[in-house]
Amino acid sequence: MNDTIRVWGIVLAPLLFWQIASPQSAWRVLEAWRFANPEAVRPSSAGYAARRLLAVVAFAVLVVLATAD
Repeated sequence: MNDTIRVWGIVLAPLLFWQIASPQSAWRVLEAWRFANPEAVRPSSAGYAARRLLAVVAFAVLVVLATAD
């Protein structure tokens, strides 16, 4: 089980770090392509802050699970 969590950590950690470091860039690359006019539906600054906070929490949970014995 712990090896599985570590593998998921290796896969998800860069994506979570990207979301923490630059949520605007992550949204533009991962989600904006779905919209004909992405500027009209892009998240507000509060939306980006919420995404960043969620990524920090997910990263912390991932670290705790990956390092638990």
